[in-house]
Amino acid sequence: MLIEVSDTSPVLPRPGAPDVTGATGGWGLQMIDRLAGEIQTVPGPGPGKTVRTRLPW
Repeated sequence: MLIEVSDTSPVLPRPGAPDVTGATGGWGLQMIDRLAGEIQTVPGPGPGKTVRTRLPW
């Protein structure tokens, strides 16, 4: 299963310290890394980026 998420920011995603209160996030890349292992970031649409991964099931 291919999953893609796009946004308008050209800044590459980077792992952050998860916020256990849920106020600022920080869980997304860690979850993808554990579930899929491979994360690909490509330019676009527009000035932004698309982050994609393929889940093994």
